[in-house]
Amino acid sequence: MKKRGLNTTEVVSDLQRIEELSNQQLLDWLQSPSEVDMQLEGPYLTSSRYWHCTLDGVDVVMPCGGTHVNHMNEFSELKIELKAIDSSYIEMHTRVSL
Repeated sequence: MKKRGLNTTEVVSDLQRIEELSNQQLLDWLQSPSEVDMQLEGPYLTSSRYWHCTLDGVDVVMPCGGTHVNHMNEFSELKIELKAIDSSYIEMHTRVSL
């Protein structure tokens, strides 16, 4: 991302605001749930899996992180926590409750 112009100093200084805005977006998505379709990219256990759903009127495709749901309303909570380990390394911890 640095090669694409990401200002890591700015991100680290705004990390709490980025976390708050991200969590608000997740909360908004949970308020208007959508069906989730899982697409398997191959026949193997190691084949990639992708979620397909509509969020805020936009078709979204994202890699599956291991939680297989059929509908967004199966989630009771989605929340992230961002931690700056140093000036160029940020960890994201994701909490998912069903």
